[in-house]
Amino acid sequence: MTNELILSQEVHFNGGQLPSGHSISNPIRNVLIVADEVVHSRYLPALNWLSGRISGIVVCGGEAHPNLDGLSCRHFRVLPENLLPLDDLDGCGFLSRSTLAIIAMAPNARPHYAYQLAGFCRSGLETPLASNLALASILGPLAKADLDIFPIDYRLFSIGARRFITSCRLNSISLRRVHHITGAFYENTAFSCGSVRGARLGVTQAHLFAFIIAVFNTSFAPFCIVLDRVEVAANTVDNAGESLEAAHLSASRIQGRIISLDREVTFEFCQAETVPSSDKGVQMLTVDGLLLAQIDLNENGWLPHLRVLEELLSPEPNMYYSLADAIQLANLVDVARAKAENRSPYHLGDWPEVCGIMSAASSLMT
Repeated sequence: MTNELILSQEVHFNGGQLPSGHSISNPIRNVLIVADEVVHSRYLPALNWLSGRISGIVVCGGEAHPNLDGLSCRHFRVLPENLLPLDDLDGCGFLSRSTLAIIAMAPNARPHYAYQLAGFCRSGLETPLASNLALASILGPLAKADLDIFPIDYRLFSIGARRFITSCRLNSISLRRVHHITGAFYENTAFSCGSVRGARLGVTQAHLFAFIIAVFNTSFAPFCIVLDRVEVAANTVDNAGESLEAAHLSASRIQGRIISLDREVTFEFCQAETVPSSDKGVQMLTVDGLLLAQIDLNENGWLPHLRVLEELLSPEPNMYYSLADAIQLANLVDVARAKAENRSPYHLGDWPEVCGIMSAASSLMT
């Protein structure tokens, strides 16, 4: 019965009615990062660039990090049961309105950290908020409370995505010409054998869903997303014929519709890992199949995280979608998981059949 209820569900969004949180007149000078491996490669280089605006950094989780060009960087361990060292943070002045907290630890722990910091400081939660809707929904009361809690999808802050979202916000009438959307999110890296089955696939699906939510939020009209068909495939055998320790869902094709007011836009998204190309992008097409826009989502590294930090440090951040939207995003990923139909597995380094023509000619962006 539960699956039947999920499969019939239309996932609804308010359409750009973003809560502004509380405008901060005094600048944020401290940054608290609750994260693990992403600290060194992404956030610390970005904070180093912003060193003139930041007085101090505290990292909770992972390994200790040295100071950055004289910028104070302290490190605290996360306590058992996902408890933050609140007394230590309060003692060094990091539980205040002058602090920005970035929560990028393992997804299922993010709601717990958000509750511990709620009301003390501004928080940004990386998405997906959790591995399923049940856990993400824990944040529902915080989404309704008009607190300074914002979702983070760094792909929305790539140059291509940000430019297109801004253009739609300035000229929303152009979005009415869109009849069909295609999207691809391909990576040539492999899952680790310790990955949760299908978990990373849900992350790549969430990036494309988040982009569509952000784009349609610019219309300032309610909309809903319906998933009509979901096909998935696993890479179970490598090219040498050696079986992996476990099958990993690593490719999918999602077909669905975006319904807004009196119009309907269809979409088809393909995601795959361990494929020959690492291309990522979205195409907007007219009813005649003419290309309206091609959005490049390939930008990696710490620069998108720098833009995320700059926005969150501003008096009234606009992250392109709300915490309530991010909870519904978890709903979409759950629906995709529930509707998934298994298709033929593929070899590591090959294109999966499930992606069809969207895997041809080195994917969408060629």
